[in-house]
Amino acid sequence: MKIYLFVIILFLSLAVKGQSKDLRSIGIYSVNFFTSTITSINCDSFFSQFEGWIDTSVCYSRDSIIILDNFLDNIKYAAENTPLNTRAKIHFVTKSGRKVSICIDMFQVAVDDKLIVDYPDFFKYLRALVPKKQFLRKIPGN
Repeated sequence: MKIYLFVIILFLSLAVKGQSKDLRSIGIYSVNFFTSTITSINCDSFFSQFEGWIDTSVCYSRDSIIILDNFLDNIKYAAENTPLNTRAKIHFVTKSGRKVSICIDMFQVAVDDKLIVDYPDFFKYLRALVPKKQFLRKIPGN
């Protein structure tokens, strides 16, 4: 009886350990896209400039992770690198283990501080990861 109990516990621990190896997520950090600032907020200073105002969410969807992996495998960078006025930042670890930082402003996307070629469908996909409330224009007093 003790042997059966030991085998069951061993099997369950191996099963849980095996599942945790594939548990990846997409970390989404955002503020309202209509937030006004005196200067543009670049990707590197996003967290320090919006400290206390950042909304955090996490996506564990396997489909979303696969889409993001596939896009990052086939990414093309723009010839010019213009700075973004960052309103959302996404952290992701690719299937190869590379840590990627994606920054989004109202009109453009940068991956690891490099502006990417215009991908309208991918831009819509990234915006869909950001909570909808971040795209609502806030009227003072309401």
